[in-house]
Amino acid sequence: MAQPKVAQKKRIFWDAVDVPDLVEYRVYWEKSPGELNYETTPHISIPKTKTEAFVPDDFFGVTFEEDIDYNIWVTSVDDAGNEAPLALVGQFDFTPPPAPTNGGIESIF
Repeated sequence: MAQPKVAQKKRIFWDAVDVPDLVEYRVYWEKSPGELNYETTPHISIPKTKTEAFVPDDFFGVTFEEDIDYNIWVTSVDDAGNEAPLALVGQFDFTPPPAPTNGGIESIF
């Protein structure tokens, strides 16, 4: 019987922003060569106390395709709704290595 695929985690991280009116961070994603559109690009919100997000754990219901480049933008958001982006590009490859083959269980006397 085949075992279910085990998802590996990827960490997206950034340096903290030290301003008194910081409200949150947002992580946007789009398949390359996508562009950031604050109105339509999907995103998740991250509390201002965190400086990292984990794929897939923090991305509820989102499936990233393997072997495709994604543009990732991390923005800091102030209390007026202004955002400033950090742009990243990467792939999310969750393919595990092949399983070992030709094994068995035997009695040892």
